[in-house]
Amino acid sequence: MSVELAPICLSTYARLQHLQQTIAALQKNALAKQSELYVCSDGPKIGDEEKVAAVRSYLRAIDGFKAVHIIERESNSRTANNRGGLRMLLDRFGKVIYLEEDVVTAPYFLQFMNDALVRYQEEKKIFSITGWCPKFKETLPLPNGSIFFVPRFCGWGLGIWKDRFDKIKAISADDVESLKKTPAALKRIREQMGSDLMPMIEAEALGNINALDVRCCYYQAMTGELTVYPYPALTRNIGLDGTGVHCGTELSEINGEFSEVFTYEYSFPEKVVVNKKVAKVYAEAFVSSAPKGKLLAKIKRALLNKIRRIFFRRQNNIRESGH
Repeated sequence: MSVELAPICLSTYARLQHLQQTIAALQKNALAKQSELYVCSDGPKIGDEEKVAAVRSYLRAIDGFKAVHIIERESNSRTANNRGGLRMLLDRFGKVIYLEEDVVTAPYFLQFMNDALVRYQEEKKIFSITGWCPKFKETLPLPNGSIFFVPRFCGWGLGIWKDRFDKIKAISADDVESLKKTPAALKRIREQMGSDLMPMIEAEALGNINALDVRCCYYQAMTGELTVYPYPALTRNIGLDGTGVHCGTELSEINGEFSEVFTYEYSFPEKVVVNKKVAKVYAEAFVSSAPKGKLLAKIKRALLNKIRRIFFRRQNNIRESGH
């Protein structure tokens, strides 16, 4: 009995050159001609009409897949476009492979993702699958073609099921306080996820970013659910060039490499266990990549505003009490 392949959801906006590279790489995948591609094209902001029109003109000429479906949004909303596409396909198919317009894939990416979606569907310890893997500061104690597990989410080539996606919600200030009072979660972040994560969780709770991957990381820190990673990587982010919304160039130093000629030999271990040595090396890859640029500025502004609110509230309390 053949297994139904997961649909591919690809979200795009106005970066035509990035999109063309992403599509060209996907077309080289062994399962491309058997897979259905759904492209969610976000509506233009004022001034970007021509760029979006060029993207949509290119989309209509794409071939190499079982079918290509184009969803053209009238209004602009990054979150509605991305998450709306995910929700639509998850509600219909129960599983999805998701990419953004700046993630290029190795030729065995689709094979790996579909195999892992089948293998771990009933394994509730597994939250998601990624095709990405960072560039490590030291050699992992793993042979090529290995799988490892860590509790950090990664959307740069994502595989996920509806029942997992349904668990994700916005992070509140109370959630952050709960996290800080949960030693197991703090230990996961420190030892297995990366020290850059806590500032992003706090920024999400303050409303200064709206990032699905941060929400997923918070959930996984609290629950210990895991993401499946391939070694070596099967995706690479080509958008770490200053053209993206959330990512500047700071993560480019750990952007993993993959081989175009690597033979598909990934094997899935029977036991879902975190290799602590691997997780430690993984977490250390993110130590130097704390939020910078626009994100850091947003966090600083939010913290300053919070301090001002506390100060003025105290001043009012003093005046009201007559002191």
